[in-house]
Amino acid sequence: MRKISSLPLLIFSAALGVAGALAACTATNPCAEGWARDSAGNCVRFEEPEDTGPDTSKPVDTNELVDTNEPMGDACRPPNEGPEDPLTDLGFYDNIASSGTMIEFIDVAIDADRDLLWGAGQGGLMAFDISDEQSPALVSMTPSDGYGRYHHVYPFPSSDSGGGLVYTTHRSHGLTVFDATESSRPQEVSRLIEANLEGMAQVGDSLYVAGRNGVLHRFDISTRTAPTRQNTLSGLGIPQDLSGNSEALYIADQEQGLVVVDPSNPQALQVAERHAIGSVTSVSHSSEWVVAGGSAGVSLFSRTEPLALEAETTMDLGTIVSDVVVDGDLVWAVTL
Repeated sequence: MRKISSLPLLIFSAALGVAGALAACTATNPCAEGWARDSAGNCVRFEEPEDTGPDTSKPVDTNELVDTNEPMGDACRPPNEGPEDPLTDLGFYDNIASSGTMIEFIDVAIDADRDLLWGAGQGGLMAFDISDEQSPALVSMTPSDGYGRYHHVYPFPSSDSGGGLVYTTHRSHGLTVFDATESSRPQEVSRLIEANLEGMAQVGDSLYVAGRNGVLHRFDISTRTAPTRQNTLSGLGIPQDLSGNSEALYIADQEQGLVVVDPSNPQALQVAERHAIGSVTSVSHSSEWVVAGGSAGVSLFSRTEPLALEAETTMDLGTIVSDVVVDGDLVWAVTL
């Protein structure tokens, strides 16, 4: 699945980079052949230095590069052969070819039981049939005109009492519940207005939601179609995403880093520890690991003690990491 809205921009930017490089390489020399411009802009005679052979005044360093006189290729063009790509592009959905509506994914979630991918972003709540991995098919956009927007999405698994329901959050509109039993026609069931809502994590009958205003929200979802406000944990920075279970919650905080919360008493949540690893925008966990992504790159923590993480390593990917997922012994990261 490709982020269609960004595709033209990426192609355009690449074209500018190539055009700029070629222009620099093919600039006309205003001086006659055998002459070159000096720093003052004057044409001066250019002479190749005489080849006097290797320097025998010092021992030969066998580790030193040796000029084999083999051509190095055109510095203005990339080599014909690059490194092997470890990923295979199986298929994609091209919205531009079929509709003038812009689609922009901010968050996606897989409903594996029904072979569906749910997306949230510009376009509203979007469902894709991914039963054919080579040809994802758009099933629905809610609202149907494609001009809605949500920031995060959470589909309930079929094994849960809320199977068929999908939750979305919006930073102004709040928490919305959709009955998506028919994925082609999701119907809004209820909406709870709350500002600054971001990522969600379900733990039993509690739904935890990151709040950009420095709080962690807890909603009672014992009735899945009607979430009700409960308590909050304050004193955070700018929480954006969270992951976890009944043992521990892990918050991606843009100001405080990775924040670990003890949910053993849901009515009185407590911060167990904070890890200052820069601005953290995404977090994922497994039975063994916690992975945080953000300004520092990808940070890996051992989860032997869920409330007392042990830092293992941090990998700088050269830019901000906007999303991470840990899957067994693999970590997937999306960068900006």
